[in-house]
Amino acid sequence: MEKAAIYLRISRDFTGEHEAWERQEPICRAVAARKGWQVVKVYRDEASASKRRVVRPGYQQMRADWAAGEFEKVVVYDLDRFTRQGLELEQWILDAGEQRRPLTIASDNGDFDLLQDGGQLFARLKAAVAAAETSRKAQRQKDAAQQRAHLGRPPAGTRAFGYTKDGSAIVPEEAELVRWIFEQFLAGLSLRAISRELDTRGVQTRRAKAWHPSSVRTILTNPRYAGRTWYLGQPLPDVVPIWPAIIDGDTFDAAQGILADPSRRTHNGTAKRHLGSGLYLCEECRQAVTFTGQVYYCPGHLARKREPVDELVEAVMLDRLGRSDVLEVLADGPDNKERLADLRQEVATLLARKQKWEAERFDDLLTASEFRRLTDRADARIAELHREQAKLVAPSAASLLLGTDPAARWNAASVDAKQTILRAFCTVVLRHTGRQGPKQRARFDPRSIIFEWH
Repeated sequence: MEKAAIYLRISRDFTGEHEAWERQEPICRAVAARKGWQVVKVYRDEASASKRRVVRPGYQQMRADWAAGEFEKVVVYDLDRFTRQGLELEQWILDAGEQRRPLTIASDNGDFDLLQDGGQLFARLKAAVAAAETSRKAQRQKDAAQQRAHLGRPPAGTRAFGYTKDGSAIVPEEAELVRWIFEQFLAGLSLRAISRELDTRGVQTRRAKAWHPSSVRTILTNPRYAGRTWYLGQPLPDVVPIWPAIIDGDTFDAAQGILADPSRRTHNGTAKRHLGSGLYLCEECRQAVTFTGQVYYCPGHLARKREPVDELVEAVMLDRLGRSDVLEVLADGPDNKERLADLRQEVATLLARKQKWEAERFDDLLTASEFRRLTDRADARIAELHREQAKLVAPSAASLLLGTDPAARWNAASVDAKQTILRAFCTVVLRHTGRQGPKQRARFDPRSIIFEWH
């Protein structure tokens, strides 16, 4: 019996059940059985066949196995499951011709012998039709997306976390988590800490998977949550969306200000393990200390054993959080609504100017260098305004970390959360204690830890 391989491909499978694969394989096996071929291997891919940069591991392995002589036939559900690129097809034809090895692509609606002129011709025609349909489909999708955006409708496709499948209504439980993510981020928690907390709670993403810092960032940067319509990265301020907002615009802009800050250190890759790492300051140089071995360390200035320092800081914070005025201290300051309104108006003005400059550039009223200079200045000012929004919005978010029982929340908090609470209350400064003898070295002077209360 002649040997054959089956190649199955689906573009995407959001359910994880791979039902399309299960539908394709019996049809392919029936084709092989009718022709008297022995199926020796089955290859599967979950990827597009029309994009050159998309890697299809199953497809690549199939090419290697055919070159090694493991089979001469490939059975597919349809040729467009095999490839939608003319270049890929030409490579198969070239390889078959150079090696003088038989290669037949078979499906339920026709066979293509790539060693014969007729088979090559019909395969090329079908591949060209598939490529043209891909191009038309892409343009139709682009036009539809543009129309949806200008009509204020949510984007089609994957459901956004917090919204129903059609995007027009809120899922209350998920919306509450979206608000929590923004609140914790503005309060100072890292993307890594937020994703870790969500996993600890047993919360799953919309695809029923674990959280990742990139998942959190996707939510924080999605303007849909603020009830805003964007298209191709540009805001559509005159379009009123049909979906309800989950957070207010000031909160969203504040998050963008933090994310865009070049001086921000997210520590996404490494979870914090020690309270003072990157937080306590050296008294002499006012730089954050690092942790090495068992000590907090500032090169040339100090080395302090970690455990007694952290124990004192924990005790002092528990005492402070146990006082009756703790929530009042963290409560919102003077009303910032008027200033926030001014900031929003200035951002809107700058965005309108950018749209005007784009139109002028299109009409050749601005040179490329002039357009770049104007937009760069506008973007820098917008980032500055967003950072000011973050400062006005973030204090109220910090208080949410404490809840109604601050001391209990402190004991249960992660290191990231404790650092956030510390930042809201004080700055901890470590003082160099000088050289000590063997007996003195074991002593710990509480006065060498300075608390600068805000």
